[in-house]
Amino acid sequence: EALKAETGVESAVWAYADRTELLAASDGARTTATTLTEPAMAARVAEVGCRWRSLETARGVLGIAAVWAGVRPGPAEQKWIDAILQLGAIALDRVSLANEIAKAKLVAEKEGLRTALLSSLSHDLRTPIATILASATSLSTNDARFGQAARLELVATIEAEAERLNLYVANLLDMTRLESGALDLRRTAVDPCETMAAALERMRRRLAG
Repeated sequence: EALKAETGVESAVWAYADRTELLAASDGARTTATTLTEPAMAARVAEVGCRWRSLETARGVLGIAAVWAGVRPGPAEQKWIDAILQLGAIALDRVSLANEIAKAKLVAEKEGLRTALLSSLSHDLRTPIATILASATSLSTNDARFGQAARLELVATIEAEAERLNLYVANLLDMTRLESGALDLRRTAVDPCETMAAALERMRRRLAG
């Protein structure tokens, strides 16, 4: 639209990486521009009477523009066309940079979350392992000193901590599957009372007293 307003020419712009993606077009060029997608784009240059210009900055070619000038523009008009196309290239560059920055931030946040989760998991995994080892060692080395009730209590502790450890490992595997896209989420209605009751039951031994 800026080209049309300043110089009276029609134009259209495509992303260089995907020339099937029409980014913008002036009203008079839109209908024709929608037919100029790869692989027909290069073959139809002469037919539709337009000139192609690469939109590039120091970072490389970011887009491609088609300009319908009707008659060959004079030196002054050509300078205007070149200037406006260069502004278009700069605008595309800014959008590209903004997208790259957003992706970099997402990666950084993802890595930060991964580090925090692994740190938390490493701590959570050590606790049940230490409890299981302590209980099992007590049973193996001091079995004769424990009564039936104490032995049953240690066995129950081992079972509870093993279940807890198994839950952590299952969660870790689910996280891996989610990240790789191998796990499909199924949304379903859940009674919150049942969920809380199940969580309290798993924590019953630790919350005793």
